[in-house]
Formats: sequence, structure tokens, C-alpha cells
Amino acid sequence: MSKAIKILILLALASLVTAVALSLFLRTRLSVDSVVAELEKTCNLRAQVGACEVKVFARPSQLVIEKLLIAPRDAVVEAGIPHSQREPIIDEASILGADKVELEINLRDLLGWELNIRKLAVHGLRGKIEIDQTGGDSVAPLFEKVGKKTPQKTPMSEDKPVDGDNIKAEKKPVSLPFPATMELAAISAGSLSIINHRQGSRANLEDFQLELTNITVDTNDLRAKNRCDITLSTHLTMANLKTGEAFLDFNIRGEGQARPLDTRDGSFSPSLDAEVTVTEGSSVSGLPFLSMLSGSIDALSRVGLKLGDLKSRSLLSQDMTTSLLYEEGKLLFRNPLDFDFDRYALGLGEGSWLNLETLVHEFKGRITISEELTAEARDGVEKFIRDKAGNTAADVATDSILTPLMNKAGRLTLSFLSSGPLPDPDVGVVTQIGDIGGVLENIGEKILQKKGGIEGLLKGLLD
Repeated sequence: MSKAIKILILLALASLVTAVALSLFLRTRLSVDSVVAELEKTCNLRAQVGACEVKVFARPSQLVIEKLLIAPRDAVVEAGIPHSQREPIIDEASILGADKVELEINLRDLLGWELNIRKLAVHGLRGKIEIDQTGGDSVAPLFEKVGKKTPQKTPMSEDKPVDGDNIKAEKKPVSLPFPATMELAAISAGSLSIINHRQGSRANLEDFQLELTNITVDTNDLRAKNRCDITLSTHLTMANLKTGEAFLDFNIRGEGQARPLDTRDGSFSPSLDAEVTVTEGSSVSGLPFLSMLSGSIDALSRVGLKLGDLKSRSLLSQDMTTSLLYEEGKLLFRNPLDFDFDRYALGLGEGSWLNLETLVHEFKGRITISEELTAEARDGVEKFIRDKAGNTAADVATDSILTPLMNKAGRLTLSFLSSGPLPDPDVGVVTQIGDIGGVLENIGEKILQKKGGIEGLLKGLLD
């Protein structure tokens, strides 16, 4: 999960735990006003609740909050105006919201110093999050203690590479006086929009479904009791913030095991080991590193090799499943990843990674284009050399240039390395042909053997 999703889950937990405390200790005056007042007393935010219902003596005890909205703290909150006397929060001002939040808890277990939550379900979770140029987001300040001043951040130097490993938020240990278990924590029909000004991207998660089951946490024994099972699915789209052009449209589902807390210090730092599937029909269109890959092989254009089609929209022809490890914000590909699109295949090598919080990445990639595109590329190289240096040179040089780039199936393949911010990456081509000078030298030797015109070839290709 990304930092944003972790914050959303914390929101649900924080609001519900607060409301449960009110239902237990202030039951005689539990109301929407009192719930909102307690939330605003605890956190640096403005809250709005449509309705709430509590059943303390049911088995299990139940709490329902409906039409929850969260917005930045404002003058209305500072003035102490009761919730019932306020104007409603407008949609544009809210950052987080939920249609309904449900909690079921076994209160009897508290007598034995054990917290047993039967169900925590958030329906229709919504979020609009912005990340500024310093990496700060619009959600984190909402959960600061009231009166706490947020330290000012300064933009990172543009001369230094952005390394996701060096951007770590201060961790705060989680303190639970007794073991806690939860049978089910779920988010259904969620939607999340993340605008990242720092990286120049917009990400949308639609129809976000998340289920955490068999949750067990004991801060006195985190190595043995600190786990849960997880299943998720969502529709993910990503677009360039400046142009608005979408470059990724994926339908994703996955399942695996997660560790909620860091075993070293008890801080909230989830890790995830999961099998994830991108389903057939998902698409990419002008992925930044593919677009730059097309533009970064200008040296090869001197021999007529053009791969502009990498920028066009391509559909995934079959489901793709891989094993992923998520830890401290970084998503690591544990085995090679192969996307088989209709016009080309995209492979990411083992050890490739993406930091979900900063969108910094390092992809050890490979592009294999279709037979049709390979034939077009070959025709282009042959025509280019023939126009420059004649038929004899074209007959010999075309094979010398393209053979090192072919796989066993005869399809053109290019290896590359992409790193840095995902929307604006640094991309380099890694191929079997080495430098252009070496290729031309080999071509020249073959042409001399055929009594061709090496002088014309070199002059034409190097002009």
C-alpha cells in the first residue's frame, strides 16, 4: 500500500476508536455533535457526520457512522460552533469522506485485557490528496495534534537525484497495552485521487476494494503476532499532470500476507508479500520511460532504426501475474515481469523497484516488438543504408546492425535501464551492438570482402 492508502486506513481507525470511546464513557449524551467535537479536539481537522448509531449491549457491540466528511481545520472549528449550527462542508473543500463506517467489537474481551474487533468496514471511501513540491501531502496535517506546528520543508536540490530510500518519515511506535485481533477490516467501493506536483503525475484509484483478515497484533511479541491476510482489487489510471495524457490504465487484483508494524520499533510501517495480477485488456499509452526510450536512441537513427510506435496505446493480451514485496514505501519485483501487449512485449527484470510514495524507480527493462514492427524496422534500416551507400552496403550492413538485436524468435529486442522520477525518468539503452563505431568497423570489413564501397558507406552513415 502507498503512503496515501495507509493514511486513509488510519483515518477510519482513528475516527472509529474515538467514537467507540464516546459510546462507552459518554453514552448518555452521545450525539453527532459530541462525536464531531471529539474528533476535532483530537485531530487538526474539521469533521462532518450525517448520522451515528451505537448499540453497546448488542453482541457484538455495534457502531455506525454515516456520511463522514473530513476537511482542513478552519475558522468555524476554531470558533467552537457546534456541528448542528454549521453550514455543510462543500465537496470541493473536503479531502476525505465515507458513505458509511461500521464497527463491531466484543466488549466482554476487554475485561480479559484483549481487544477483539469483529469487523471494521468503510463503505464508499473517497479521497483527494495533493503532494506538493517538497513531498508534503494534504492529508498528514489533518491527523496532527491540535496546536502542533508543522515544520517547514524546503524543496530538495534539483542537482541531486531523488532517492526514495532517503525520504523517510519519522516513525512513532504503536503502544497497545494488550493484544489485539481483528477478524475483518475492509474498504469497499473506494476512490482515491492523488495529484503529485513534485513528480508531475495524477493517479486515480477507482472501485478500490480491500480486505484485511485474520489480523493479530501484540506489541509485546511482534515477531510472532504481527500479521494479517490481504486481498485487494482496483482500477488504476495514471496521467501526466501537465498534458493530461493518460499513460497507464490497469485493472489489478492481488492477495498475500502483510505485517502491520515494524518489528524493530513497533512503528506503523506495513510490509506486504503478495501475488498481483494485471488483467487482460489493461493498457499503456506513451509511458514516460517508453516515450523517452523512443527519443533516446538518436544514435541508432543514423542507421534508420525507428521505434516511435512505443508511444501508442497497447492492450495487454492476457493476464499477467507476478510476486511483489512492499516494504518502507518500496515495491520490489521479486521475479521477472513480462507484459505481453498487442504491439510489443515489455519485460522488467528481477530486482526492479518502484517507490510508491515518491514514484522514484529503477527498471531493468526489455522491449520486444512484434513481427510486423520488426519487419517495418528492417525495411527502414535497409532503405536508409541503400539511400546513403548503395545496394551492396545495404545487403551487408542491414544484417550486421539488426542481428545482435534479434531474439530467438526473430523479433527486435532492446534492453534498457530507466531510473529516477517515473513521470520524468532518465533512460539509457543497453544493447548487444556496443558503440556505433564498432558496428561500422565490422560492416566495413564485410563490405571490403564483397568488394563494396566502404568509403561511400562510412561517408553516408556519418554525415
